[in-house]
Amino acid sequence: MPRPAEALEIYRQRVVPTLNQANGKAYAEAARFLKKIRGLMQRLEREEEFAKLIGNLRAGQKRKRNFIALLDNMGW
Repeated sequence: MPRPAEALEIYRQRVVPTLNQANGKAYAEAARFLKKIRGLMQRLEREEEFAKLIGNLRAGQKRKRNFIALLDNMGW
């Protein structure tokens, strides 16, 4: 089983390519990755980094309204 930092990087690398599929199923999968990322960052005491990641995703993916709505629903 990978260590938390290694798992974190694996999930981070999968978020944007998943979002590039631009469909509801992909957005839900990206949200699941983000949920795992959040848990790992909390475990590693890197919560501020998660907030920056979400901010960057919101800025970079702002045209994907359904994804942004999903983030809103999750409270991110």
